[in-house]
Amino acid sequence: MTLTSPDGLLKAPTKTVIETALDEELSEHLGYDKHAVEGHNGATPAPRQS
Repeated sequence: MTLTSPDGLLKAPTKTVIETALDEELSEHLGYDKHAVEGHNGATPAPRQS
């Protein structure tokens, strides 16, 4: 087993780092966390733009 092979030792940590970075980028873009209660997930109506 090597570090960089498809089943290598760096696969899981790399996946975790990439997923965390993407979640943070999405949270910043949307303005709320992925699982936030106050997020616009259909539980409350989205604010209307006039």
